[in-house]
Amino acid sequence: MPRNYKRNTEPRYSLDDLKKAIDDVKTKKLSIGRAAETYNVPKTTINDRLKKAVIKQPRSGRKPLFTEEQETQLVDYIIKCS
Repeated sequence: MPRNYKRNTEPRYSLDDLKKAIDDVKTKKLSIGRAAETYNVPKTTINDRLKKAVIKQPRSGRKPLFTEEQETQLVDYIIKCS
């Protein structure tokens, strides 16, 4: 592993840039391709987010295995057993 390892799964764009790109495409100021170039957001991401109503912060890494409720139950159980 190199000394200066940089994780590549971090999104290269911010949530604000994504929202601006989607707004410009919805108001027909820019096409999807132009918005992708202008705001440095992938075309596929803009296209996917246009189909969805809610825009969330992009996640990096793997999806969690347990829900928040399951985690708290597991923590309580481990504490009880110890």
